[in-house]
Amino acid sequence: MILTPNYKLKKIQLDDSPPDITVQDGNWDIIDQQLKNAADHEDDTTIHVTATDKSNWNSKAAADHTHAASDVTSGTLSVNRGGTGKTSWTSRRIIYASSSTALSQITNASGALYTTGSSATPKFGVLPVAQGGTGETTYCTDYSLTLSATSYITSSNFNGFVRYFPYLEMCYLRAQFYVTQAAPAGDFNLCRISSTIPRPNNTQPLCVYSQSAGPTVATVLSTGYVNVYTGNTLSANSHTRYVWGWYPV
Repeated sequence: MILTPNYKLKKIQLDDSPPDITVQDGNWDIIDQQLKNAADHEDDTTIHVTATDKSNWNSKAAADHTHAASDVTSGTLSVNRGGTGKTSWTSRRIIYASSSTALSQITNASGALYTTGSSATPKFGVLPVAQGGTGETTYCTDYSLTLSATSYITSSNFNGFVRYFPYLEMCYLRAQFYVTQAAPAGDFNLCRISSTIPRPNNTQPLCVYSQSAGPTVATVLSTGYVNVYTGNTLSANSHTRYVWGWYPV
């Protein structure tokens, strides 16, 4: 007797002594079990690749593959994926990182672009002194002077202005007048500075020019008045006089 190579079925040989056909009875049990196993395997739909499975797998990418940037045709890439997290932008506005994972835009405005600190939002505006600017919107502003000495000078014979330089904290004053009624020796208030601009903290000297005698001294007071002093009578209808100078505020 010999055995089959796969399932070890028993085969009777003529030279068996004595030949015994009963030894083949166990073969049927083995065959029956293998047939049952084959049928169960065929009926198991979870372990077989179907025609539908094969169709679904056609043209699919390999597990290890790459994509070109042009392959991405939908969705919005977030910042942590190398994108912006935005689907649109407002034109002509500067983009900045408002956080470690978000991008925003600066609102447009006139002035310089600056920030007041490492965690502050950038903005446009008047550059403060702390950031290297002047903190002012204008280089200087002119203000009128109001005539006070109306007893000696008519308004048509007086003009003047104060030019205020805020970033310098200085003012430049200039006035000219023509005496129409003789002014006695001594001092008098020529004019007054507008109350809308800073005034000097204390009396400040000004320059005086006249082709004839006096005035000889002029000052600007903390009250805002420009005071003129002359040691001689100021004759009427003689010459135009000038007062000018810088003073701190």
